[in-house]
Amino acid sequence: MEKYTIERIINIIHCEIRLADDTGHLLERFGNLPENEDPFCTDPSFLRACLDREALPLPDIFCENTYIYYARLSLPDRTSLLAGPVRIIRESHDMASQMAAAHGIQVSPLKLPFCDENTFLNGILLLYHSVTGREISMTELCSYHGFPADELDLARKELNSLVFSTRESEIPHNPYSHEARKLKSIEDGSPEQLKKCQEEVWVGRLGRVADTPLRQEKNIAIIVIVLASRAAIRGGLLPELAFSMADSFIIRTERMNDILQIRSAARRFEEEFAVSVQALQKSNSKNKYVDLAKEYVYRHLHSSIGIEEISRYVGLHKDYLSQLFSRCEGITLQHYIRREKVRQAEYMLKYSDAKMDEIANQLAFCSQSHFSHCFKEETGQTPSRYRNQFSGI
Repeated sequence: MEKYTIERIINIIHCEIRLADDTGHLLERFGNLPENEDPFCTDPSFLRACLDREALPLPDIFCENTYIYYARLSLPDRTSLLAGPVRIIRESHDMASQMAAAHGIQVSPLKLPFCDENTFLNGILLLYHSVTGREISMTELCSYHGFPADELDLARKELNSLVFSTRESEIPHNPYSHEARKLKSIEDGSPEQLKKCQEEVWVGRLGRVADTPLRQEKNIAIIVIVLASRAAIRGGLLPELAFSMADSFIIRTERMNDILQIRSAARRFEEEFAVSVQALQKSNSKNKYVDLAKEYVYRHLHSSIGIEEISRYVGLHKDYLSQLFSRCEGITLQHYIRREKVRQAEYMLKYSDAKMDEIANQLAFCSQSHFSHCFKEETGQTPSRYRNQFSGI
């Protein structure tokens, strides 16, 4: 395999690649990782253990301490390509020190390279294709590694046990009709109806989706958030916005450790989706081109947005798009862009410590004074006065 190709792949996955034979000798190392920081050099037993793993027809992906990834490609001549280590989350100090201790690395502090999981896996697939000429999809790779052959049988057995247990206890799951009413309330943009649904009393219990009470509550909340986000999309909320809201709400839920707090938060998050859909209903009409324009604006709030670039994305002439948008929304497209940037600024003023000039720069206002002028035009207040109202949050 060409050295040039390997070096390009190293630039993608941010970690060393080595060629080893089946006797445990490193024949060649690609990259610039010093030997005294390379676990395959400092810990021969680790190298031997990796080479003794079952030779797979696909890339062998394995991890250490959950978030440190490696890959092995078994070649026809009984040699192997070994890639890693790389961390797939940004927090790294404890992981790096634990890895150093496990493999006799004396460097402190050890710097462990970062590469997000998807990029690492795609880089390994590219390396595999370069070596073998075979094309493997991400789905094939994940399916091969992620679901043991007997897992489906075990899942079916557990299902049978749960069904039998439910029949024995004579306590059914929560009624589907109740869930459907809640989702319809969100889809219709009716927070009032949603609150009535939340207060309904029904016979049954929520399914068991975890082994501990805290994890159970978190998983139920995540399910509630995901279902609510999809109902909001059906109600007209921009998918990108709904997905971002769901991501944010789930992260907040994961950080909570109080069951009652999680339960309360899930209800509030549901209501937030209903309120967001309700706000959309102020529009005079729905139009797919207007929705596409809104989606483009939302995705590019941190850039300078021009009507011409939106029109190219939507596929309409800019003059026709402007007229259509004004007719459907009751405001000009340019005004809509400014309003959405100001709304984003409101969130940043409320929930972040970013300075005024930083907010102006992040939202692509030409200057801080221009940002302040636009903000006051939209809200009737200066950014500083608006922030002071929420200084206790």
